[in-house]
Amino acid sequence: MSIVIPHELTHIVFNAAVDNPYHLPPRWLNEGLAVYLSEGYGVDDRVAAESAARDGSIIPLDGLTGQFPVSTDGFFLAYSESVSAIDFLVKTYGKDALVKLIRSYGRGVTDDEAFQGALGVTATGFSDAWLASLGAKTRSRQGPQPAPAGPLPTGWSGPAGPPGTLVPGTLAPGASQAPGRPPASGEEAVGAPVRPGSADRAIGLLAGALLVVVIAAAIAIGFRRSEAMGPPP
Repeated sequence: MSIVIPHELTHIVFNAAVDNPYHLPPRWLNEGLAVYLSEGYGVDDRVAAESAARDGSIIPLDGLTGQFPVSTDGFFLAYSESVSAIDFLVKTYGKDALVKLIRSYGRGVTDDEAFQGALGVTATGFSDAWLASLGAKTRSRQGPQPAPAGPLPTGWSGPAGPPGTLVPGTLAPGASQAPGRPPASGEEAVGAPVRPGSADRAIGLLAGALLVVVIAAAIAIGFRRSEAMGPPP
């Protein structure tokens, strides 16, 4: 209880200080501060963080902004890393900078705005400096990657654009459209003018089809009525 109560009280004070309707601080800051003030940066947490830095299993701080890992090892490592980051922050920038950082979040600013205002570095810059203090290399970001740029038509004069981005452009003067398959029967080529009368023809076909359906329905109804009436006396 001597650890749990101060830990939870820290959460209460922290949450009240950063309360705003716009943006919440990263979870590692909240949990790291609670551990730091209730039990300090203990030997077990220090060993866990330094071991993860050596074997490459350390989680960058931007991976601890929301829900912590659900695996047992990942969950406890997240707490060890969080208090390690707080200890690094206090030793490098001072307690006043930590207080200023927390108060910044109360105004609903972004992570970079809060860290720039309090520490003079971005959130990513702080994370990289903390990783370097542990002797860990900055891990490459994981997740979806942009698709490579696709092929461009012959004579394309517009910019290629960044990978995965479609940039409008035009064909160079005098250039011809890239060869491709001819339009299938009944298919309009992209950008080709509409043939005169094609809309009227489509409407006529649709009207004819509806007329056939109506006539067929009328014949079926008449046939059923004649059956219901039976043969003439």
